[in-house]
Formats: sequence, C-alpha cells, structure tokens
Amino acid sequence: MTLSRHRHELYQQVRNGVGASPLVPVSLANGCRVHCKEEWRNPSGSHYDRVFVVLLEALEKQGRIVPAVTELVDATTGNAGAALARACQILGFPCKVFLPEDVPFARKQQIMGYGASLVETPERQYVKGAVRELQRYLVKARKERRRVFCLDHSRQSLAIEALSPIAVEIAKELDSQLPDFFVGVIGNGLTIKGIGRGLQSFAPSLRIIGVEPVRAPSTYEQKYPGRFQRERDEFPTFAHHGLLGAGAWGVRFPFIDPDDYDDITLVTQDNWLTGQGFLKDVGVASGRTSGACQWVAHQIAQTEDDLTFVHLCYDHASKYGTTSAKNSAHEEILV
Repeated sequence: MTLSRHRHELYQQVRNGVGASPLVPVSLANGCRVHCKEEWRNPSGSHYDRVFVVLLEALEKQGRIVPAVTELVDATTGNAGAALARACQILGFPCKVFLPEDVPFARKQQIMGYGASLVETPERQYVKGAVRELQRYLVKARKERRRVFCLDHSRQSLAIEALSPIAVEIAKELDSQLPDFFVGVIGNGLTIKGIGRGLQSFAPSLRIIGVEPVRAPSTYEQKYPGRFQRERDEFPTFAHHGLLGAGAWGVRFPFIDPDDYDDITLVTQDNWLTGQGFLKDVGVASGRTSGACQWVAHQIAQTEDDLTFVHLCYDHASKYGTTSAKNSAHEEILV
C-alpha cells in the first residue's frame, strides 16, 4: 500500500533527530581507547527510536496497522516503550505499554508524557511478568474482537536492519582506526546482531564481548555450562538485578545466540557504577548498561595494548531517576 504524502511527512517527523549520534572517546590503560556512541541523544533517549519508525512504516505500508484505529502494544523495561510511545503520538496510533512496576519512575513518566497508556506489571518479575500480562491482554482483545497489534519488537528481523546503520556510522567515523572489540549488554540480541555483526563486515577480526548481570547469567550459562558453579562454588540464581535492558531471565529471545559472543563477562552493581564513574569523568552521564560496558572494556584493557573498543551509551542517567515516594524504596534495590 502506498502511503499518502501526509503520512510520509509524519514519518519524516518521527525520523527528525534520529541517528548520527556522536562517538565520545575515553582513554584506557596501556594505550587502549574506547568510543562510547551516545544513542541517548536520539529524541526519546535511546537507540530504539531507530527501530520503531522502521517497523511502523513497514507495517502501515503492508496494511497491517491503521492510524487512529489499531492500538499498538508492546512489553518493555522503558526505553523501547518510550520510543514506541513517541512514534505513536506523532503518527496517531493509540498505544499501550506494559512494563514492570518497579522500574524507575522517570521511565513511566516519559512514556505517559507521550500520551501512551501504561500497564504496570508485578514487581520483581522483570520482563517475564510484563510479557505474561501482555499475552493475557492480547487474548482478551482477540475475544472482544478489538484492533490490537503487538509490535513484539525483540522478535522482528526488521529491527536488526534498523540498527545496522549504527555500525556504518561507527566505521565511517573511526575510518582507519576500526575497533578491535564491540562490548554490548545481552538483552534481546538486537544490538549484537545489528551492530556487532555489522561492524564485523568492516573489521572481520573484531571480537564481540557480551555483558550480563551476575544475578541473571542466562546466556553465560548456555555458552559455558557449569562454569558459574565451578568458579563461584554456587549455583546461578536468576533474580531481580537492576541492570535494565539486560539479563531477561524467564524469557527466550530468538536473536540471542551464545555463539555470537567471543566471550561473556558477568558484572555486579559495583562494576557498572564504577563504569558510570569513568564515563562521568569525560562528561557522559550514562545509564547503567553503558556503565557496565565501560567497566568491561576497562578490565580487558588492563591486559591488552593499543586496542580500540566501542560500546553504546544506550540511555542517559536521567532515565533512572525517581520522583515518587513509593518508587524511591525500589530504587535502593535497583541502583
């Protein structure tokens, strides 16, 4: 289906300000360098702005979603939900976002600020709880014959294509100093497939390092069966951890493949806070996942010489704030 001129203009409005995010250099030990790509500078504050404009335009052209008629829904820990809500506000789609009750209040506030409806799912159940509540809602909507479409962005191959320009931007900016490492948190697999693998087309020897919270080593256990127990003398637990966007225990994502990673590093809260401190020293107020990646790059640089690392600044520190008394209690756990 061909979109009208007006619809094309609206999609261009969604695209305004998306992409071409800067690379910020950070010096490491032994002559190593890390470049942090500030994806938080996209309009809703994350790389997901790149994803939803592509998904929605393709779906509308296919006639699968209709503005002002089809309600668009998805589950998220906040960043994807904000990007979806922003796109829906501009394009005229009703939007409902499912996310855990105990995420920072700033994330909920941003999503609601874009006019989306919010469904808070049971605390301490993380992504698993949000997905479960979303599935229940879809069953009910089908019974009531309502026009509801689940984006299910983490399972769309088009989302990988939407992120691949980030690899092109990185390669173009670094030019002759292509990266030796791409460090990325293991969330739903999209950034590794779209960016890490994309970078390998420019730098074939690039190594991909995955990052997971020590309290939810899902992919780590798949790649290294039994290693966690041998090294730590305890069985891995899969619990609430606070590294939002990573370690989604209890949910399987089709684009997570342990073989995509040359290695996987587990991180603690102290680790990602230290990494956030490194970034703050160069003027980058990063979120937790970026801090975790920075810390991992710093650790590798202790034993390597003259290497270049790249990771994403997935979101800004402001997305972890709280402005409600109820939420502040959870923040003590989630920091």
